Amino acid sequence: MAEEIFGRFNPPQSGFLVKGIPGNRGHDHLQVQQYYKIWDGIIPNKYLGSDYLRLALDNYLENKTNILNDLMDKPYKEAEKQLYDAIEKRYLDLTDEISSL
Repeated sequence: MAEEIFGRFNPPQSGFLVKGIPGNRGHDHLQVQQYYKIWDGIIPNKYLGSDYLRLALDNYLENKTNILNDLMDKPYKEAEKQLYDAIEKRYLDLTDEISSL
């Protein structure tokens, strides 16, 4: 699961980390559908992640809006970087744990 999430967010400009929504939920564009699919799986299951990942995710969601194609501001950019760094750290932690088995 961590590999799938890390892969979807790597690189950070992959389209899943955006301040505003990329389109309406019923939009036919594949990227818009994928955007909602990934977030619909992450948000209700965020409690399964580490503390630092949950904190980064909560901070990111607080700085995100539901405005179509909203422009990024400094607090959003900082929250996005914090989330990406937390995702990368968790991915590396899990990779280390698995390789030590």
